[in-house]
Parts: sequence; structure tokens; C-alpha cells
Amino acid sequence: MALYKAYGNQLVDSRTAMTMVARGQMERYEREVAPPPTRGELTPFVEIGIGKPLAIEIRHLYTGEFPKAIFGYNDGMLVTSAIRSLATFNAAPRAVNMLKKKVAKHTNLSVPVATEDGTPLIYYTPALTETNTVMTVEFIFDEFPKEAIESIAQAFSTAAAIPIFAAKSTYLVAAGVVTSLVGRLGEHLFDGRAPFSVTESLSFLRPGDSVPQQGFHLMTIDGFDPEAAGCEFKQDTGELVYASSGAPYDGPHPYIVFSLDGRKNDAYDKFSATAASAALLERFYHIGEGQEQPLDILMDAVGLYNDWQFKEKAEALKAKLDAAEPDSEEYDRLKTQYDAYVANIQKEDLKPN
Repeated sequence: MALYKAYGNQLVDSRTAMTMVARGQMERYEREVAPPPTRGELTPFVEIGIGKPLAIEIRHLYTGEFPKAIFGYNDGMLVTSAIRSLATFNAAPRAVNMLKKKVAKHTNLSVPVATEDGTPLIYYTPALTETNTVMTVEFIFDEFPKEAIESIAQAFSTAAAIPIFAAKSTYLVAAGVVTSLVGRLGEHLFDGRAPFSVTESLSFLRPGDSVPQQGFHLMTIDGFDPEAAGCEFKQDTGELVYASSGAPYDGPHPYIVFSLDGRKNDAYDKFSATAASAALLERFYHIGEGQEQPLDILMDAVGLYNDWQFKEKAEALKAKLDAAEPDSEEYDRLKTQYDAYVANIQKEDLKPN
């Protein structure tokens, strides 16, 4: 797996970027390589870091040599993502980002298109508290049953701006309902046979790892070097193009472009509670085939539980903060962490005084 950061129309691999940041060369490099926007002014990315909001979104997807079907396409492509802390042993629930019919090889997608169900959102927090996380993005191809497609469409209509989550092989969780998932789609979600699966760590405080930067990032499989293939990044569309012609890259290597941004977005506030509900679903529900049940009460309960956890963490950290020397580096670090815990508490009456 290879990870690149986009600076203007240039792609820099993560290790090179880390070295340039350490040498103080990156700011000048970015000014030099960033071309003027071609479709009007581009909205700038907001700085990310511990204690700041963080939104991770899929911005572009290219299928490359997939699907490897006899006639060049399958009946559907499913795009999923998952993210969890490196300190967490249990697997994270998969976010279902898109289910698209009849996808051919060498297809470019801005995920999702406006006329189809889905969301590009992978993760959101109003204030980042986890210093080190790992993220996986996958896509699979198959002929998915009509009932499964209808279940996903219905769940997306409830989830609004946030993804739906696959809690187990038989359940989907949206913002307001839980519904059963049928047939082979459930099997594919959990059998680990995705033809394209990329994993990347996002490490803000891990020795030897590069600190993530806001902006566009490109993930692809090992063995693909965009520069060697004569490609550059087109920042106003978020895709790889040939530098010589400007035409979209059409080679065999699939890739995914995602973005990291520190802008607060109230529309994503239910993300954490829905993900937690998916992880805990099997403890609370027993649903028959084809049934669905409201999730609002469980969502509220999980939201309160999350608030209480952050409240306890904030109060435990407060003693260390009070004992630290004001204006010291240790005090600033603890204060940033404390403020992040408090910012994640949704109920105002649960926030520490």
C-alpha cells in the first residue's frame, strides 16, 4: 500500500513529506507547486490536530483493472470503510459508503454521485482525542440481491449526511433504524476477499510516523508510482491525470483519494453514536429476517454513554492539569486534551464546570 499527499498538482509520498516537514521545506514547496485554481477559488482546507475537528471523506475513486468479469462489468460495486484507534483490539464496524450498479473497468467516480444513495463520509469528530488510528477502505464487486440493495437505499434515506454501518453480517444501522441485511452482500462484507483493500495509519503522536496534514491524500496498492506513470494530481477535480495531456489516468492500478479537514460540521454530529450503536447492536436486538426496528432510544442511550465516558476522562485529566506548571509545554498538552474531551460531550449539562 502506498500513500501520497497532494501539494498543488504534485504528489509526495508520506515518508518524503515527513522529511520535508522536519526540514522546514514543505511550506515553501507547497507555494511553489500549487497552480492557480481552474474553476474559481477553491475552498481552503482547515488545519487538523489533537483537539480540533476532523472530517475524513472519500473524494475520488478509480477502479483500475477491476472488476475482472467476463464482459467487463459486474452488477454492483460496494465501497466500505472502517476506522479505529490503535489501542482498540476489537474490529470497528464497517461504514457503507456506496452501492453502485453495473461498474466497468477503468471507471472514475466522485463518490457518490448526486442521483444515487451514499455518502463520502468515513469519519467525523468535533474534537480529535485519539492520537493514533488506523483506517481501511475497500471495494468489492458482485451481483447483489435486489432485497439487499433496497435495504441499503432505505437505510441511507434515514441516515442523511452520515454513513450507515454494518454491525454484523445480518444488520445495517442508520441514524434512526436498524434493518436486516440479506444474502451474499452480508457475506462479502465480512469474508475479507475485497479485490481492493488499503489500510493507512493516521498517527499524530507516534515516533517514526509522519504527522497527517490537512488536504488531499491518495491511497493505492504497492508497486504503483504515479510519477513514474507520468501522472499528476488535478486539485480541482481530485483525480489523477496524465501530465502530458491532462486526460484522466486509465491504467490498471486502482486508487482512492480522500481528504482530511478540520472544519466543524454540525450535520455529522450523529456519526459517533451511530458507529457505537453498530458495534453494540448484537447486545440489544434480536431481529427477524426482513424486519426493521427504530433505533432512536438506543442511539440516545449510546450518546449518553459516550458523553459520560468523555466526562470521566476530562475529570480524570483535570487533576493532572491543575498540578501542571502554567504556561509549560506539559500544561498546554494537557489543556488541549482536556478541551478535546469536553468538546466531544454533546449534552451541555454533562460538561464539567
